[in-house]
Amino acid sequence: MYKLTDKQDTAEQVLLKDCISGKYHNKHTTFSAAYNEEGITFNFNCEDDDIFSTMTKFNDNIFDEDVVEVFISTDGDLKKYFEIEISPLENVLQLKVKNDLNGHFSIEYLLNDVIKRTIIKDSKGWKAEFFIPFTLLETTAKKGDKWLFNAYRIDRNGAGRNFYALNPTFKAEYHHPKYFTELIFG
Repeated sequence: MYKLTDKQDTAEQVLLKDCISGKYHNKHTTFSAAYNEEGITFNFNCEDDDIFSTMTKFNDNIFDEDVVEVFISTDGDLKKYFEIEISPLENVLQLKVKNDLNGHFSIEYLLNDVIKRTIIKDSKGWKAEFFIPFTLLETTAKKGDKWLFNAYRIDRNGAGRNFYALNPTFKAEYHHPKYFTELIFG
């Protein structure tokens, strides 16, 4: 469970875990989020001494490189959810996903680039702050609403990729909505 606040400076900072083992990773990634009447702001702070990001085209398959992601089910239906990804080059991938919950899913690219984002890179890694408007998620939210979601990071390095999650899936993949957790608008 993650409880959203209406102020970013009071948002809970959570350390993501290794997605496969469920343990904390040696490269830390923190996550926080807050909302207002127009949408949700997500923040990721990623320790990374070797940022790998080359794709610059909107809706590129940036999940093959360093990226942070949120998967959001606005109505509690785990068979359909949104997938939003942000790269260290401020590139965005926006998808609407249909998942049969048996290992197969289909995607629809969302074509309006409406996500506001800021990336800051330094010697310790990179930070992503991005705002997802409720219009992209085809709904609105108010205090007391409960959605389902998960927050992820992929860290590509010379040895392969490390997978992080707010709520681990215990696999090197993220499309397992049964591991989504509550996102509560507080």
